[in-house]
Amino acid sequence: MHGLLFFAGLRIFMGLVWVSNALAKVFSSGNFDWGFFSFNLMTRDAAQRIATGAASKTQIAPLGAFYRDVVVANWGFFGIFLTLAELAVAIGLLFGIATRLAAVGGLLLLTPIWSCSATPTSTCGNTRSTCSRCCC
Repeated sequence: MHGLLFFAGLRIFMGLVWVSNALAKVFSSGNFDWGFFSFNLMTRDAAQRIATGAASKTQIAPLGAFYRDVVVANWGFFGIFLTLAELAVAIGLLFGIATRLAAVGGLLLLTPIWSCSATPTSTCGNTRSTCSRCCC
C-alpha cells in the first residue's frame, strides 16, 4: 500500500514539473524568486538555445544534423510542438490518463538532452569548474 502511494506521489510530482515547464513556455516566464525559494523553468527561448547548442556541440553527428536542419530551422513549429507535448505528458501524469504512455513520452522528450550532455574533459584554469561540451 505504501509503495503505491509513493509511486502515485512521484507521478503527480513529475506531472507538476512537466506542467510548470509547459506553462513557462506558454507565458514566457521562467525565473521565479519567492524569497525562501528561487528556481528557473524552461521557456521556449531557452529551449531554442539548448536545441541550437545541441546541434553544434553534440558528439552524435546525425542528431546534430537533425537539430540543425530540422528542429532549429523550423523552431516555430517545434517550439509549439514541444509545449503541447509537455502539456500532454503533464496531463497524463497528473490525472493518471495513459500513465505509461505519458511516462514514455516524457522519456522521449528528455532523450535528446541526455544524449548530448557531456562528460567533463579537463579542468579550466584555476577555477573549480570543469570544461565540458554541453548543449546550452
